[in-house]
Amino acid sequence: MKFKRPEPEAGLVPVDAVVREFNALNSAIVSLVPAVAVASDTLNRIVPLLQRMQQLLSQRPRAMGAGYGMLYRVRGVVLCSTAATRPEDLPTWSTWLATYAAELNYSVRHLQRVIFNEPRQPTTKECGWSASDHNRLIAAAAAGLELALAIEAGVDTVALVARIHELMDGCEHLLDGPWEPVRIPKWRRRPRKVIREGLDFVA
Repeated sequence: MKFKRPEPEAGLVPVDAVVREFNALNSAIVSLVPAVAVASDTLNRIVPLLQRMQQLLSQRPRAMGAGYGMLYRVRGVVLCSTAATRPEDLPTWSTWLATYAAELNYSVRHLQRVIFNEPRQPTTKECGWSASDHNRLIAAAAAGLELALAIEAGVDTVALVARIHELMDGCEHLLDGPWEPVRIPKWRRRPRKVIREGLDFVA
């Protein structure tokens, strides 16, 4: 039996904004159903391979596999995977996973959750710097402004330079890269009992 695709009644065009948005979203989502099904099947097939790769490379010394490139490209076109010829060519697991994540434009943490089937734990973003770190950087910025003004005025800057070095001594790690927030697991309250009409409920 053949099923005919349902067509809207002739001459009827939705005028309600919500109906129009629903139709647009529904059409876009339904058109991607085959792609999502393929992606799900691909994910189910790749995870065991990733788990095996983790077992294979997890014991590699950190010094090996430096400068590893996963894909062999010619003029920007991917031709094949880069093959290893010696044990020394093998990357560490962390190097391989970071390269793979970069090729997929995924984060390493996301791939780790997929590979090890870890539940995504709710987190909050926090600064991660201590109050003293903040105060030192603020003081160093203020001293840097004073230094710039002193240079413009042509006055002695030796004391200001020494002051900036003193403030930043031991804080070089704060300048190693761009600032990124630290994800802190959210605290989850324990469920509380609510008694209603003689029955116990967990809220």
